[in-house]
Order: sequence, then C-alpha cells, then structure tokens
Amino acid sequence: MTRQSSTSVAILPVTMSPGMASRSELLWPAFGESSPPLGPFIINPHSCSYRWWHKFLILLVLYSAWVSPFELAMERAASIVFVVIDLVVDAFFVIDIAMSFFVAYRDTSNSLLITDRRKIATRYLKRPCFVLDVASTIPLQIIYRLVTGKIQGLFGFLNLLRLWRLRHISKLFARVEKDIRFSYLWTRLIKLLCVTLFALHFAACIYLWMAFNYKVKELTWIGSQIHGFEDRSVWLCYT
Repeated sequence: MTRQSSTSVAILPVTMSPGMASRSELLWPAFGESSPPLGPFIINPHSCSYRWWHKFLILLVLYSAWVSPFELAMERAASIVFVVIDLVVDAFFVIDIAMSFFVAYRDTSNSLLITDRRKIATRYLKRPCFVLDVASTIPLQIIYRLVTGKIQGLFGFLNLLRLWRLRHISKLFARVEKDIRFSYLWTRLIKLLCVTLFALHFAACIYLWMAFNYKVKELTWIGSQIHGFEDRSVWLCYT
C-alpha cells in the first residue's frame, strides 16, 4: 500500500493600498453600493436623482422647442402668460447651468470619475456648450421689449437660441440607442417621428412669419388661401 502524500498551499491575503482602493472605487462602485463616495456638493452623473432631473429637463426642452418658433411667427402669442412661463423655464435652466459646475465626469483616457471641483468647473467653462447654455437662457425678447418698447421684429430670431436645448433630447436618444433593454428599431423610429414633427412645426412657423411680415399679404401662400388671416385668432392661424 502506497502512502499518498498531501501538500498544503498557503493562501496569503491580498492587501490593497489606500491609493489603489480609492482608484478602484472611482472606476466602479463597491458591490451593493449604487454610487462611489463623492466629496461635498459633488453630483454623481449616474445617480438616480440626477437622472430624474434630466427627465424633468426633457419636458422643459419640449416646451422650448415648440414655443420658440411659435412666438417668433406669432408676435401676438408673446402674451404675459407665455412670458411668465418662459421666465420660469429659463430659471430651471439657470439652475442646470449652476449644477454643471458640480457634476462629476469620467476621464476618457482612464475611465476615472473626476470629482475635483476645480477640474469640473474648468472643463465646463472651456467647452463651447457653456457659452451657448448661457446665451440660450438669457431672456433676450423681454430685454428687447423693455429697451425699445417693440415686441420683437428681426430681433426675435435670437429667441431661437433656446433650440440649443434640444441637445438634451439628442443625448437621451443616444443613451437609449445603446441600452439593450430598449428596441433599437423602435428607438430610431420614434426619433425619426420626433424630428419630422419638429421640422413640420418649424416650417409652419417660418411660413407664418413670412406671411405676417410681407407687405402684400395676398401674395403670400397663406394670404392667398385665407383672406384677412392676420386678424384671426392665434390658434386659428396656426392650425
């Protein structure tokens, strides 16, 4: 009978240095945690609350995309009700601009989550979107009315800067297209439908603006079909 020799292997515990531990936490959150620990006032871009904030902004973007060309075409539509709503919507986007100085971002070179406030602010200030974000939030039509006493005129085209906010919807579709939980085909179809509806709305508003600002109303496409359209209600002209 042969004796079977047994060998034992010692398993040494693997220790991780504090620097490596913090680095791994910034790469991926620990098991059971929804997000890595961040510094004070730093916002995790993947947190549930921040995603809900972006969903709320999408609703405001849809409003801006509809009302901006509409107010350009129909100067009478720029009533006190729309002015107040526009100011409230602009205020929420001012809050979003302020929050952007505290939202952490991932470094594309090493996938680390950057949480340094100075780096976050510097990165946002250097990006072209910062200037456009601020320009699209300034209530130019209200300032023009207070300074000149006129409604809009050609200056009203600057109000279309608010269409820059559509980039939020573009980013939303880009994320959904990469999400395996959603059908890529249906996502593309819905995106195409949204683009088509917006293009039709924008074209209709431009036609209305041309008809209202042309000297001989009867020579315009709308004026030749509807006599005295400029005296009709705002919603009847739009429909």
